[in-house]
Amino acid sequence: MDDLFFENLNLVYKDPEQTLRVAGFLLTNAETDLQKAQGNYLRYKAESLKGNHVASIEAIFKVRSVLNPQQPDYLQGLAAIAISELSRNAGMNDVSVQYLDEAKEIIAALRPSEKTNLTLVNFNFENAAAALYVSNDPEDALKLLLKNKIPVAESRELVPAYSIENNIRVASIYLIENDVENARLYFNKALSELKTLDLMASSLEATVLAGLGKLSIKEGDFTEASTLLLQAKNISVVPPHQYVEVLGDLSEVYLKIDSLDASRSYNRERSLLNEAVINSERNSRNTIISFIKKDREQMISSDLSIYYRVGFILLSVVILGIVIYYFYNRKLDREYKKFEKVIARIEKKEKLETLDVAQESVPKESKGVVIPEETENAILERLNEFENSDKFTKAGISLQSVAKELNTNTKYISEIIHTHRGKNFNTYINELRVNYIINRMKDDKKYLSYKVSYLAEESGFSSHSAFTVVFKSITGITPNQFITFLKKDTKIPSQSF
Repeated sequence: MDDLFFENLNLVYKDPEQTLRVAGFLLTNAETDLQKAQGNYLRYKAESLKGNHVASIEAIFKVRSVLNPQQPDYLQGLAAIAISELSRNAGMNDVSVQYLDEAKEIIAALRPSEKTNLTLVNFNFENAAAALYVSNDPEDALKLLLKNKIPVAESRELVPAYSIENNIRVASIYLIENDVENARLYFNKALSELKTLDLMASSLEATVLAGLGKLSIKEGDFTEASTLLLQAKNISVVPPHQYVEVLGDLSEVYLKIDSLDASRSYNRERSLLNEAVINSERNSRNTIISFIKKDREQMISSDLSIYYRVGFILLSVVILGIVIYYFYNRKLDREYKKFEKVIARIEKKEKLETLDVAQESVPKESKGVVIPEETENAILERLNEFENSDKFTKAGISLQSVAKELNTNTKYISEIIHTHRGKNFNTYINELRVNYIINRMKDDKKYLSYKVSYLAEESGFSSHSAFTVVFKSITGITPNQFITFLKKDTKIPSQSF
């Protein structure tokens, strides 16, 4: 049954329904635990591709439950890597690292073979994804994937589709880094392999076409972009999160060519589906936590007769971990609600203010500085122009420099900011900077790939820590958490990676 298993690791990208039928056959006719594990692993791959998160989670943990943890096997490694990816996508990075470390130990214990190389390929996929989306280090991610070409080549006879996937992942990083030439090179390599391996009309082709569509958008060729994106959309095997992204790109393209009805239509469809995808991902987080608890308990019970005391301690740690993640989950939901409020205000063109300042309703009284009305109106007009520029992002800006910029004195500008903006100079500048950088992140997706230290410098703050403190005082969440939520909300191609 090995041949049937590996054949469907390729076929799943093109026909997940057929792969589910094969998985059912393997499970019905399984004579060994390994064959049961193979059937459940195929179920995981197919359900995951269809966007059925809960079913895919159940399947991958069944792989774990039927295999003996004392006898390392390539499928144990594949299952640990899959759980690492699921945990990372659910925002549980610590748990993700634990399972990835377990996979590394399993690979080290296996003898070199084509099957071991399959596990190594998937390990490098997840390691690169963690480098890109958790550590925000695209350079390291790219190195891992370029090194991955060796195990990919050595396992090509079993699963040639992994060569295509590796090229797509490399191209996706170049796309994020705005290296159009190399992105197009690797997407075209993947497209050529798709034709050779008879994997056209697959989810892999949809990813390639969507990527080439993004490149055409960057180059301003909106006709070509719409053709490629529509081809991607019309492929029957497109994961929900990727379908959302394609709809968003189509909306953007039609807006560029002034087809407003089509743009609005795709945007409405994207919004409805995106809400369903996000809700599904939230539900999957609770499912993962539940299965991780059971998984740890199963691992402990297998050694209980020998390590009873140690097992009791580990069980306590696991339970504590589950409790922590329960409260972490609640905390994450609260922070997401704060994020949604911030985005809602930005979309309404409202200015964000420091939380304690925004809650004050008492008007600010004058400090006693008398300004002629004509002069005051002129300064206010120049102040509005200043707020609509990016001059406030200059490092080391001061009350004196702003007064000089607005052709007035420090007493007048301080008084006007106090009475008309209801805050002191430092708070006023900090709010302008945070509003500026949030709009940049929302309007230009490349800013979501930058490190926080760069965002701090870009918006004029003197340090990473100062930026973080001010950002949280205005939005209620940290810059890192805001970026994570915004990536989810806009469906940057991280979660498919």
